[in-house]
Amino acid sequence: MERIILEAYSKREMLEKIKRFYIDGIWKIGEGGTVYNTIDGKESHFHVEESNGVWRFGK
Repeated sequence: MERIILEAYSKREMLEKIKRFYIDGIWKIGEGGTVYNTIDGKESHFHVEESNGVWRFGK
């Protein structure tokens, strides 16, 4: 299975990219770089890292 990594230069851009790539659910970014996804009332969370102004999300 291939690992997918998205990069962006702001929280907003990262959230837009995640929503385009992972269509299902409701996505939001919380404090500390935690990304939340809600599908059918069940919440999952993932971590986004920021380094030198670049946000990275890997799944």
